[in-house]
Amino acid sequence: MFKTSQQPAYVSVISIVIIGAVATSIAISLLAGGTNATKNSLTNIRLMRARLLADTCVEEALQRIRDTAYTGTFNLSLSSGACSATVSSIAYPNYTISSTGSTTGAIKAIIATVNQINPKIKVSGWGEAGATSSVPVVNIITRVGSASAPADNGTQGGTLATIVPPAGLVAGDVVVIVASYRGTPTLSISNTGGQTWTSLTQVNGTTITGRIFYTVFNGTWSANPSVANSSGAVALTAVMHAFRNVDPSVIDVAQVGASFVAPVTPFDVNRAGITTITPGAMVLAAWVSNDDNTWALQSAGWANIGLPQYRNLSGSDTSVSTAYKLMSAVGPSGAAINRQLTLGGDDGVYFILALKPKP
Repeated sequence: MFKTSQQPAYVSVISIVIIGAVATSIAISLLAGGTNATKNSLTNIRLMRARLLADTCVEEALQRIRDTAYTGTFNLSLSSGACSATVSSIAYPNYTISSTGSTTGAIKAIIATVNQINPKIKVSGWGEAGATSSVPVVNIITRVGSASAPADNGTQGGTLATIVPPAGLVAGDVVVIVASYRGTPTLSISNTGGQTWTSLTQVNGTTITGRIFYTVFNGTWSANPSVANSSGAVALTAVMHAFRNVDPSVIDVAQVGASFVAPVTPFDVNRAGITTITPGAMVLAAWVSNDDNTWALQSAGWANIGLPQYRNLSGSDTSVSTAYKLMSAVGPSGAAINRQLTLGGDDGVYFILALKPKP
C-alpha cells in the first residue's frame, strides 16, 4: 500500500546491513524447518532484496533531484540485482519517482513523491506500487548491452547500416534490432553475422518506416550484422539491444505496430499497452519519428533501453527511442507514453511486444 510519510528521504547504510543480517538469520532458522520453510524463506529474502534495490534507485533519484532538479530515466546494476527509476515533474518542486528493483526470482515496484526541495527535500510519499510480489521464474530478463548505427546524433545514409554488437554476449542471449528508414522501402537483414533472424511485420508511416528483427545468439558472430533498405540513400538506422534469460521461444506477446500522427503540445506519443501471458515477461516498446527528436518517457514503471533516443542526421533526419517494463505478474502493461522534446510534433510509427522469460 502506498503511504504518506514526512520522514527523511535517506535510508542509512547501517539499516540495510541490519536488514540483511536479519534476513540471513531468518533463512538459517527456516532452512532447518523443512522444504516448505526453505522455499518461503528464500522467497522472503528475494522480495526483501528486490525492495532494497528499488529503494536504492529512489535514493539515487532523490540525490539527482536535489543536485540538478533531475527528470528522466536511469538504471543501476548492483551485485545483488538491478534497479531502474523514472523521475517526472509536472511543476517544480513536485516530483514523482517510479522505481523497480529486480533480483533472481523477485521484482518490487516503488513510488515516491516529493513536494519540497529547499531548504531540504521533503518526501510526501514512499511505498510499494501495485501488486508487486515474488516471480515464479528462476531467471529475470536483463539487458546485456546496446549498440547502434549510427551513434546518437550521427549520420548514416542508406543502403546499408552495419552494427558492431555489444560485448559480453553468450550463447542463448536474445538480440533485438529496431531499424528505421526515412521513407518507405523494404527493410531486411543483409549480413546475418552467422545468426538466424526472425523478421517481424514492417510498419510504414507517411514518410518513415520501421521494422523489428530478433535472433537467439548462437555464441559466435561470423561478421558484424547489417540492415539494408531496398532503395534510397537517406537516414537508415539500426539499433541493437541484447537480453539475457529470455526463453528460446522469445515471444510472450506478439508485436503490435502502427503509425501515429504528429502529436500536439506537450508532444506525447501514447503507445497503448498489452497484456502479458507469462509472469516475469519484459514488455518492449519502440517509437520511430521523422525528425531528430529527443525523447523523455512519461509513464511510471517504464525505462529506456540504452539511450533515450538514437538520432540520425542524414537527409531529413530520424529518431528511434526504445523502452522496457518488467512485469512481476501476468496482466496489462499499461500505456507507454513517450514525449518528443526537441523539435516535437512529428509523426512516425511505433511498436510494442513482450519477451518471455526462461522458466
